[in-house]
Amino acid sequence: MTESAIYVFAVYKFDAPYYRKNDLEKAIKNAVRNTEKAFQKKFKDLRLEYIEQQGIHSGERVDDFVIDSLNKSTLNIFELSTKSQNVSFELGYSMGISRGRFSNKVGYNILIRNSKVSYKHIFSDLMGKFVVNYKYDVTKDNRDIYRDIQRTIEHELKVKINNLLGDGNFLKGLIWKMRGEKVRIVCPYIPPRDQKKYGICSTLSEYGDFNAVYETSMFLSGILNCEVEYFHCKEARSVKCLFDDHLVIIGGTAWNDYAKELMEEHNLPLRYELVEDGDDCIVNTITNEKIYPVRQKEPGKEAIVKDCGIFAVLPSRYSAGKTVILISGITTLGGLGAARAFAGEKVSNKNCRGILEKIGFKNYFVALIESDVRWGEFPYPRKIRESNIFACTEVEDL
Repeated sequence: MTESAIYVFAVYKFDAPYYRKNDLEKAIKNAVRNTEKAFQKKFKDLRLEYIEQQGIHSGERVDDFVIDSLNKSTLNIFELSTKSQNVSFELGYSMGISRGRFSNKVGYNILIRNSKVSYKHIFSDLMGKFVVNYKYDVTKDNRDIYRDIQRTIEHELKVKINNLLGDGNFLKGLIWKMRGEKVRIVCPYIPPRDQKKYGICSTLSEYGDFNAVYETSMFLSGILNCEVEYFHCKEARSVKCLFDDHLVIIGGTAWNDYAKELMEEHNLPLRYELVEDGDDCIVNTITNEKIYPVRQKEPGKEAIVKDCGIFAVLPSRYSAGKTVILISGITTLGGLGAARAFAGEKVSNKNCRGILEKIGFKNYFVALIESDVRWGEFPYPRKIRESNIFACTEVEDL
């Protein structure tokens, strides 16, 4: 699922003695619209989309519509003034599916009730859950009576969305744009003559940058719930319909032809410059700056202490709605650092939010990743500098 908006769904009993249905729906719609405007001041292209109950099509089962809407929605509003069994089931379902989707295991649900309803009247399983009261007198006929419901929901939406935009799992879903879908990873091919040279002797010796492949695969399958396959370049050439699904290309242009083709097709502002006798580098074509790995010399040895890589999220030119991601480095350490920059823990969350703040939710981009390398083999990516983030536009299909 390519997440490009925050979807809001409301669950409530249509015929209830504590509110008029039309007033409740009006309050929710106004609250969603006002909240969207408030957040768009900081996050470009952020959209809140309200999934209306009236969206049920002719012949569609109501329960199927509700479950599909809960699966799609990001935030849910539950009106709990009545002890509706349907509402309670749907709340439980929402909390259950949130466990793999958000870092916050119970999701981002807003629970509201009429202030005239005693807390003892709600389901006992919800005791201790934060339920917000709103004021509404169904006996009064005032055209603005819905406004207190609106203010209550609007306040809760702002709190929840602010928390949501700090939720690592949700942010990663926005950046990677492939949650729950099939993904193919293509990495470099290491021919037999080079395998001993690089000290690789295993059943996986043909796969270049395998640490980055492994960590990316575990992230995609474990956090984003993707179905993952991986191939090296030589295998990928014989894979039918390779470009029909999301694609993750790992490795630099010297070792992965797919990376070279991708960077040329999109004319990225960052490119690799290959050096015959020395370290390759990344060139910023806007400033003409050349970025090299940093080596530290000690008696009897030399180790890389800083490396750089490129992480790009780009639209597929071959399959509508699919994404191609490039993860590469000057050395394999820079490539692994680039993968961790958006798939790790704390720093990746900061990087994801930084992308959204600069690029917006329509976040096709390329970024220069700087990583500190400890003990010559463990890359730790830094927080990405804003000047190292570049927006990318869509290109015409081939």
